[in-house]
Amino acid sequence: MRTISHRLVALAPLSLLMLTADAQEWTRFHGPGGAGSSDATTIPTTITEKDYNWNIELPGSGHSSPVLWGNTIFLTGVDREKGDIRYVFAVGAQDGMLLWKTPFPFDAYDQHKFNSYASSTPAVDAERVYVTWTTPKGTSAVALDHEGRKLWEKDLGGFFARHGSGSSPIVVGKTLIVTNDHEKDGGFLAGLDSATGKELWKIDRKNIEQAPYNTPAEFTPEGGKKEVIFSSTAYGLSGIDPETGTILWNVNPEFSNRCVSSPVIAGDIIFATAGQGGGGKESIAIRPGKGGEPKELYRVQKRIPYVPTGVAHKGNIFLINDAGLMLCMNAESGDVLWEERVTGPTYSSPVCINGYLYAISREGELAVVKASEKFEPVSTHKFKAPVDATPAVANGTLYVRTTDRLISIGGKK
Repeated sequence: MRTISHRLVALAPLSLLMLTADAQEWTRFHGPGGAGSSDATTIPTTITEKDYNWNIELPGSGHSSPVLWGNTIFLTGVDREKGDIRYVFAVGAQDGMLLWKTPFPFDAYDQHKFNSYASSTPAVDAERVYVTWTTPKGTSAVALDHEGRKLWEKDLGGFFARHGSGSSPIVVGKTLIVTNDHEKDGGFLAGLDSATGKELWKIDRKNIEQAPYNTPAEFTPEGGKKEVIFSSTAYGLSGIDPETGTILWNVNPEFSNRCVSSPVIAGDIIFATAGQGGGGKESIAIRPGKGGEPKELYRVQKRIPYVPTGVAHKGNIFLINDAGLMLCMNAESGDVLWEERVTGPTYSSPVCINGYLYAISREGELAVVKASEKFEPVSTHKFKAPVDATPAVANGTLYVRTTDRLISIGGKK
């Protein structure tokens, strides 16, 4: 059963339009490659409500981030009244009108009070939208077309993690990458054929006490092929070939804490953190190298994030921790160049837009800070509702999801 708006048939084909560059799309959690970066020049660095293009109520609440292809935004949400129906829905990027919503009934289950049944961000390509759903019976991957029709569904087996789930799928080439690390036997990483859901490869993972909640990043070494980077308590950092599932390298720093924030890629350096109890406790920075063993560069243990994913810009890594403290760190040495509190408690991951960092707290406080080696605050703005989702940037426009609403900002010369 599907629910479709009257505008679906007329407007959905627009979402299939191929733009000339992937940089125009925001196809997964934290944007292309997981980098959280955009070179858009049409988003104001000082935001007021006058800069909103539209501000709409969504048909479901959740923490998942918006993704965009062409002129269509795709999200997930949970029915606010019934609580046992999840939706994938589409919104027109130009006017904010709901195009369609496809329901997925489910059995509610115990999870952390700060989590959501719609925490996993969709992935999108030119033909399909992909989501992963977790229930007490296990995890499934689902593909829909851009008009909201279900194309295939793949049962991924059992799943258990005491805080619920949070990892999001990504598409690399023709492969849908899914993470099913969890706290019982039978965990795995898998690559599925994006067109059919057929399993292309699978890597078994042992039972671990602290399941990861992060989404893999994408890394392309100089002169090499793209790799998918996973981080977890049990295995540390792994570089995997997305086409074959071959494990190219692995570094295990023997984390004792949970991996929630995704790896940050800064040139040829990969940085990952682990934490618990509202703060980052452990980290490692490595350089994978060319055909040899990865080299550990440094570790940082203080004032690092547990939940938010950082962003790299011009040789520096910018992090915001769960308490709202932002720091600038030299990616090569790990030296902290500055650290300043810019927001309150924060779960949303910052994005870098045209050399400026946009970070939003759980109370909806937006801080804009220049992405430079000197702390240069630019502006603040207060959204009228809580924000846990990471914003999206596409076609020169910023999209901010509060718990129940979606706001379009900028995009005009």
